[in-house]
Amino acid sequence: MVLFPLFLKRFRRVVRMPLLKPAAASLSIITYGVFSEYLLQRGNPQSGIHSLFTSLWWVMQTVTTVGYGDTPVVGLYARINGIFIMVAGIGSVGFLLANLGSNLIDNRLARKLGEARTKMKQHIIICNFNDQAAEIAHDILEEDIPVLILSQTKPRIEDPNVDYVNGTSLNARDLERAGISRCKTAVILADRRNEGEEIAAVDAKTIVSISNIKKVNPLIYVIAELLSRDNEDAARNLGADEVIVKGNVSSLLISNAVLNPGISRIYSELLRTDGKMRFEEVSVDESFKGKAIREFHDYMEKTGRVVVALRRGDDLVIRPSLDSKLDYDFAILLSQNSQ
Repeated sequence: MVLFPLFLKRFRRVVRMPLLKPAAASLSIITYGVFSEYLLQRGNPQSGIHSLFTSLWWVMQTVTTVGYGDTPVVGLYARINGIFIMVAGIGSVGFLLANLGSNLIDNRLARKLGEARTKMKQHIIICNFNDQAAEIAHDILEEDIPVLILSQTKPRIEDPNVDYVNGTSLNARDLERAGISRCKTAVILADRRNEGEEIAAVDAKTIVSISNIKKVNPLIYVIAELLSRDNEDAARNLGADEVIVKGNVSSLLISNAVLNPGISRIYSELLRTDGKMRFEEVSVDESFKGKAIREFHDYMEKTGRVVVALRRGDDLVIRPSLDSKLDYDFAILLSQNSQ
């Protein structure tokens, strides 16, 4: 007996929800109609209702306005009851369908405006949309990986594999709506929407974003863009797996182009997603652990890939000695692009 008031309280809370309230009303009318018509008609040999299933069949014909007329209802009280079921049933079902349509439209509009919670899993989140974000999203989509844009600026991308959440990585609720706990990689771009904002203030927002993301999902791989090299250590200390200092890579390419003409073209070709060759990072198979790096190197050579570097956490070794033991978790390879 104690459980019944608790159930009733919970039921009242549920039916307050927009779609469940008309659904509960429709279900109540149908249930009432099935049992009431069956009780009124079961003893009348001229009636077509002699079982609960037949009664359900008649009620569903009535409330959906199909009306085949194959199940006659006879008797004054049964027909008066039928009139009530017609009026109440058609009204409740119509109200339910109207609410259902309204909910579908609201959900589509909310998703378009970035107000809905994403259902994506194992996706890439790009925080702060700009022209650079559009290029990054395009390259990721080429690999058939879903992308979510978390930004207060609506992205100009029309793709079924792109979702949008209107918000900021500085807000924990926005990160939750973006599915940060189910995400495998987060890219935080420098937020320079406010003209004249100091570099230190922009980098501070990026660093706070790193902290927020890592608190919710410590296993997520975070790539952060900074405007100043002075803030790189702070970003790494808070959990950034990779830090890109804006302008630093382009400066290195220019200086290399001056000293070694043609080098920049090689870099550009290797970093293009549609180039003939590309870099890729793969996990080192456990069967190679503890063996000489030469064995792993030779195996990769046979598959047409070149071992460029080995990585374990932040420890990166470029072209390690082939005679040393392999105790790294990941290998960075140069391979032919399959596209």
